[in-house]
Amino acid sequence: MQMNLKSRLAQLDKRRPQMDQEQRQAMIASIQQWLDELAVRAQTDREARLYLEAIRGMLDRGKRTAPGGQADR
Repeated sequence: MQMNLKSRLAQLDKRRPQMDQEQRQAMIASIQQWLDELAVRAQTDREARLYLEAIRGMLDRGKRTAPGGQADR
């Protein structure tokens, strides 16, 4: 049986050890850097652009479904 991405992420989140604020900020910065690099590639690479659009769509949906309309940050 194939698990959807949301279910898999929830499962992994339950298993992940608690992270302190410094680690969390470092992870967020790393992800932001990766997204920035992907955005640059997306200017000339169609597949990168489609991937970036899909990621942004998932993030936007997450913001709309989070309590209070705010994504957990």
